Amino acid sequence: MNQTRDEPVALFQNYSAVLLNFAVGCCILFMSLGIPGNICTIAALHRSKIHSATAIFIINLSVSDLMFCCFNIPLATSLYMNRKWIHGDALCQLYPFFRYGLVAVSIFTVLAITINRYIMIAHPRWYRTRAVAGEHGVHSQPLSATPFTL
Repeated sequence: MNQTRDEPVALFQNYSAVLLNFAVGCCILFMSLGIPGNICTIAALHRSKIHSATAIFIINLSVSDLMFCCFNIPLATSLYMNRKWIHGDALCQLYPFFRYGLVAVSIFTVLAITINRYIMIAHPRWYRTRAVAGEHGVHSQPLSATPFTL
């Protein structure tokens, strides 16, 4: 059967309605917890006086997760509910870009946190700080604080 561009391809034909409804429920739960949780984390760390590499990495991780919760999970929910892609060609191209891109940002941020912690513990002499004049006065910024951004 040939399908034109105007006719969406039916997906998840071999999956039960119970399984797809469970996936929709999980997506809604992840959005319900992920959006406010990441916003609270970003706000709390942004307002705090802590300007360490770890805080920067956690903010980066939260921004990535927030973007995932706001963009990818709603589209996945719609996909599971409708069993077909209904959002057009542009979002069809952007969806996997953001899905895999944001997952990569999260993984590399966790990797950076791990490397940062290792250096702090195993090689404390390598982990030097320097005074940096910022908008809110002078604070200490680790030299290894380079967050990965999208």
